[in-house]
Amino acid sequence: MISRSTLVLLRVPFSYFLLPVYLFGLCAAQQPVLWKALLVFFILHFLLYPASNSFNSYYDRDTDSIGGVKRPPRVHKDLLPISLLLDAAAVGLGFLIGWEFSLSVFIYGLCSKAYSWDKLRLKKYPLTGLLGTALVPGGMGFLMTLYGVEAAPSLLPLTVKALWGALLAVVFLFSFYPMTQIYQHEEDGKRGDLTLSLVLGIRGTFIFSAIILAFSLAGFFAYLWHFSGLVSAGLFLGFLAVPAVFFFHWMAIAFRDPAKADYDHAMRLNLLSSTALNVFFAIFIGARLLAPALFA
Repeated sequence: MISRSTLVLLRVPFSYFLLPVYLFGLCAAQQPVLWKALLVFFILHFLLYPASNSFNSYYDRDTDSIGGVKRPPRVHKDLLPISLLLDAAAVGLGFLIGWEFSLSVFIYGLCSKAYSWDKLRLKKYPLTGLLGTALVPGGMGFLMTLYGVEAAPSLLPLTVKALWGALLAVVFLFSFYPMTQIYQHEEDGKRGDLTLSLVLGIRGTFIFSAIILAFSLAGFFAYLWHFSGLVSAGLFLGFLAVPAVFFFHWMAIAFRDPAKADYDHAMRLNLLSSTALNVFFAIFIGARLLAPALFA
């Protein structure tokens, strides 16, 4: 019987915020296979991501708000074994896609554990924390999806389109990662975790994220224009307009009142941006199915 605390700390709903990476990878695939796409989705969002969330929660022992959980419960003793069991299930099911995909799931799991594991704890340092949360869920998550859903994948999908897409996923998470830390300064400071947001401060975090976000949106616009046309690129910017307006509104009020750099605003930004991206990519996939000749 899984404890209620562990069910909460698996943070399965939080996987919604990483769904855009999966959908982006699915959009970039040349010949996606339905059963593979469904299996990759299940492995990532119901096994691998919850396993990473719960493992990190086991070592963090958070008492203040974390992503997707405003009041985290006390860690129960079954959290760590459940986390490792989910990891094993993800690796095992990955063999149905191929040994290469299964290996990538295993490597992803190791990298995500290094983020909070007390022997390494990548999140303790600004640069390694930033790289760990952008390169792995972003770039690696994109390439895993792209490889996993393809009808006839190559071992390393090192095309310009694949590498460009992976880089965009990384840069986009670069821009949002510090915003997920902006309300955790006090707890991170107590634990001795020198996160990027803590180093930058509230104003610096907003400015850093705004600059990286601008590069990210420009990159996505160029990518979509090059591979899918101006209509797709313009539609993308249209969908991202709402979260962008919210971001700058939040920045303005947080500059006046630093207490507004809080959990509620951060989760609203995550929800708005993830929903905008998910809807855009869903429309893109639907349009591609209806008119495949338009998408090379």
